[in-house]
Amino acid sequence: DVVFTDLRPLSASEKEAMLRAVSAIAADNLIGYGLICDSADVPLCEQTDGVTCLCVYGEAVSAKIPVIRMDGTAEEAVQRGDTAWFCRDHAEEYLERYGSRLRILGGLGLDMLINGSPVAIYDRVERIVSRFPGQWACGSGGVIPDANYLELISLLGAFARIR
Repeated sequence: DVVFTDLRPLSASEKEAMLRAVSAIAADNLIGYGLICDSADVPLCEQTDGVTCLCVYGEAVSAKIPVIRMDGTAEEAVQRGDTAWFCRDHAEEYLERYGSRLRILGGLGLDMLINGSPVAIYDRVERIVSRFPGQWACGSGGVIPDANYLELISLLGAFARIR
């Protein structure tokens, strides 16, 4: 399991404090830490012990820590050598094209989750996992509104079944 921390809204001093805390906690824990950051913060993040992955907005790459590209295109992520790409929707399409070279994260699409049934969510997740084993991480590809609590629970239930 990985705990993610978004550094983007923090001030420089808050970022430094957060990174010190991650480094201290990581030494005593068996969980990973992912840092969500802009390109400018990648060098600072690379100096922090215990960071499992970087979720990067922008063009920066890292030779030290696996990068999940949070913006841009899957093709750009492949060209940069990123480990994974955050997909908004159409997961199967991107898995078909890039799954052998890039892990696809999310991509069920908010429309499917908001307008679909729990059964449809479970079925789609199981189809993707069986067709693309080890190439996809279950997720919506966006922020599920609070009003769609049942859909979020369905997504989490589908994720629990494939774990």
